[in-house]
Amino acid sequence: MEIEKLANIEITDEDILWVEEMMGGKVHFDSARVNVLKNMDSVDIQAFPGSGKTTILVAKLAILAKKWPYSNAGICVLSHTNVAREEIEERLGNTEIGRKLLSYPHFIGTVHSFFDTYVSLPWLKSNGYEINIIDTELVHSLRWNKLPRNKRYYLEMQYKSETICEYRDNIGNIERVKNEETNELLLSVIEKTQKDGYFTFGEMLLYAQKVLKEWDEIPKAIQRRFPILFIDEAQDTDTFQWNLLKKAFNSDGELSIRQGFGDSNQAIYGNLYADDTTENFPRENALVLSESRRFDSSISSLANTVALSKAQMDGTDNEFTQKGIKHTIFLFEKENAAQVIDEFGQLILDTFSDEELKTYEKEGVHVIGMIHDKKEETKDNQFPKGIYDYWNAYEARKANKRTTPKNLIDYFRKGIEEFQNNGEKSEQIEWICKGLRRLVNKADM
Repeated sequence: MEIEKLANIEITDEDILWVEEMMGGKVHFDSARVNVLKNMDSVDIQAFPGSGKTTILVAKLAILAKKWPYSNAGICVLSHTNVAREEIEERLGNTEIGRKLLSYPHFIGTVHSFFDTYVSLPWLKSNGYEINIIDTELVHSLRWNKLPRNKRYYLEMQYKSETICEYRDNIGNIERVKNEETNELLLSVIEKTQKDGYFTFGEMLLYAQKVLKEWDEIPKAIQRRFPILFIDEAQDTDTFQWNLLKKAFNSDGELSIRQGFGDSNQAIYGNLYADDTTENFPRENALVLSESRRFDSSISSLANTVALSKAQMDGTDNEFTQKGIKHTIFLFEKENAAQVIDEFGQLILDTFSDEELKTYEKEGVHVIGMIHDKKEETKDNQFPKGIYDYWNAYEARKANKRTTPKNLIDYFRKGIEEFQNNGEKSEQIEWICKGLRRLVNKADM
């Protein structure tokens, strides 16, 4: 059934020429990408690495913002990072269209922030809850320290830690232990801290689940408010989040459309515990952007043999293809792991000229690892597990933009880093304010 609010919005060839010029004249969309730009149905886009997925999404958003006729209904864009928002700010931030997209009635943010803003927080406030802080690590620590010492000792003997101090699966459920008195105490501490306004990120989604399940009118209201939903990096959406999104934006497709952009082959790297994500994305009859401008044919032909996707990636030969650079695998003994990064660096220097490295400085050369943050010592049968096994000085919290700083000084450092990156004093002030707020809340515990 045609979505009434989108019925009169059509993306034309003229719109595509306009947005190409709008984006600096350096982007040109071929027929496959034009097909994605023009499509206004509920469909997913399977996009291989280097296919320009985020650029296409930003271009489509710009065209829709230009044509958008409503002042009380908007476009919703969800992801797990702020990459799409940053792309809009970089490409369109100084334009009227960019400012439109980044303000009411549109919403561009994370899955968590969306459900917090439009479902969980309004329900909690209307039911008399204070909202002081939403932070998993801080709230776990707060609740753990409210338990008597003997209970903490008992839980530790059961191989439990601070992470046990939150609701699981549903509001009111916890990971239970054999001692019923301890279970009751945990529930009491969780309930008391929530009344005082302290919630984990996971609990906020559980409240969203509860609200959407109990109030049928809310999904309809959400879809009237946001008749079109885009999900960027859709492969990183876990099953619980998919169920929330389906509930909030379903309604048999009568009120809204949903388009997911992502690469199903990268899901396992985005979510270590991925289960049936590929059943949720991409849906049948997905549009495929098979051309990768990141890999040449020698890499794509190897990658296709181990890919999860039924679709095949087409590499794009480039100036380096003719050099016949050999693909390299390093074999090493455990005690030599610290030398691997140096050897990799030497391989790069031997392979590319100084001029080539300078030309592609923005793209860079990177060392990556599946496990980002070190939780425990790596077992012999899992070595190497992360970058930290190659580089002992590696600190995940300094490398990950999304990590919440632990110390006040780190908030100041983060603010300085943001100011140096984009010249926005407001973001530096925001980070400092976050640090001071966290300090005040922690001191008030």
